[in-house]
Amino acid sequence: MNCRWTLAMALVVCVSGALPIRVPAEETPQHHSLSEYSYLIGTWKCVATSSGKPPATYSTTIRWMYPQHTVIDQHIATAKGEADFMLTYDRASDSFKGIFVESAGDVGVWENPGPIAGGWTEFGYDFKGDNLVPSTRATFSGVTPTHYAFRFWNVVTRQDPGTLIEADECTKG
Repeated sequence: MNCRWTLAMALVVCVSGALPIRVPAEETPQHHSLSEYSYLIGTWKCVATSSGKPPATYSTTIRWMYPQHTVIDQHIATAKGEADFMLTYDRASDSFKGIFVESAGDVGVWENPGPIAGGWTEFGYDFKGDNLVPSTRATFSGVTPTHYAFRFWNVVTRQDPGTLIEADECTKG
């Protein structure tokens, strides 16, 4: 089955509210739009650092998926494998929701309340049977049209400070 079709269908389910992911109202600034991420469109070079491993360089390409600019598609290729991420805006919750599929077959969803003061935090969820359980937190900072950094943690709950998995620095070009 086509990976992009699978992503698109899963994203529709996520945004339609079928998945029980909600950003708490106190964390949700109002009146966002997907255009807030338009500066990400293009190719980025990133350096990932993980504890006990040498830095790894990878490239990621981010593009509009449809002419209506309703979905952003991100493709990442690393020495470990590939992944596709799709992001869209959910007006009902005034938040951003996405889904990813990795070349190893892993699938997950995430959401964030949108960019605030040059950064944002998003939570990732894995499918466990019929439930979604928190699995990751990513904090983006230092975000400009030509640079961003993010830190990625394994978590058990949204309140869990987590265990740092990776720290990445990315530059456009």
